[in-house]
Amino acid sequence: MKFFLKIKKCPQYILTVIVLYFLPIIAGADGLVPCGGELPELPCTYNDLLILVNNVINYLLLNISIPLAAVMFAYAGFLMLTAGGVEGQITKAKQLMWGVLWGLLIAFGAWVIVNTILDALGLQDDWSLLG
Repeated sequence: MKFFLKIKKCPQYILTVIVLYFLPIIAGADGLVPCGGELPELPCTYNDLLILVNNVINYLLLNISIPLAAVMFAYAGFLMLTAGGVEGQITKAKQLMWGVLWGLLIAFGAWVIVNTILDALGLQDDWSLLG
């Protein structure tokens, strides 16, 4: 019985659930490479490389980091609700929320920097994170 109680507290279960959640999303990551399909298609160019980098960054930001942040915010909220007045657990939940928030801010800041660099390198793509 003690073995099962230790497993319930183990963060590997959370990681397993997250990985199983993201497997279909990762498998459905088609459309990232903008060229190089069938033979009559034109070969890849420099602009296609920049579009690929932009697609990968946008995919990681929109399809991975935002849902992961939502799961972590929910977990931190769960920790805070079930704390029952235990200051250590409330502090842990608050630290987790701030960590997720800072992580999102860093990720979006990195996106702005990468997007600015790609624009400076001559990316000719009309797609934007903001629509």
